[in-house]
Amino acid sequence: MSKQKLTDAMVEAINMGVLRKAVKALNDAKVLDEKLKVAGLDKQALAMAFTEAIEATASDAEKAENIPADCVEFYNGIWEGGADAAPTDKKAAKKDAKKTDKKAAGPKRTFSNFDELKEHLKTPPNPTQVFDKLCIKGAKIETLIAQLAKEHPDYKSLSTKSAVMAHVKYRQNRGYVYEVDEDKVKLVGFTPKS
Repeated sequence: MSKQKLTDAMVEAINMGVLRKAVKALNDAKVLDEKLKVAGLDKQALAMAFTEAIEATASDAEKAENIPADCVEFYNGIWEGGADAAPTDKKAAKKDAKKTDKKAAGPKRTFSNFDELKEHLKTPPNPTQVFDKLCIKGAKIETLIAQLAKEHPDYKSLSTKSAVMAHVKYRQNRGYVYEVDEDKVKLVGFTPKS
């Protein structure tokens, strides 16, 4: 069970419809020992159940490889403040865009170059960004996992090679540039996505 708590702002940023789709995809992937229940749970409880299930599954290397990429992407988006937890289907995206226009937008984390990204990672606010900071130095995947576990012992999402590679792929889709060589990973740049 995760000891990390989702903040109210993180939960508010999550689209309930997309969360339900992510839970369904995770249930359909047959990687869970017991399916997650959706009925009767509010957004906070369902989001916590989803994140805990992802973390528990990611700690099992064999099961981690079968976690749907959309679920990993959605999970990472939740911990990054929900900005990347946006729906992928057009109808839900339009609905979210209307909601976003009505709300006061907070500061958006955007980087125009690698130096800005490195500056942001000097004081990383969450474990995935701590992992990105460790990747700037580059190391063997096992070493990176061990260093992250030392700093955040309760964080299990990036505890296997397959989970790390899913995270790297997720970040690459957002402009992060990595050098990946067999068992080594190094964050070497950033190219803004338009």
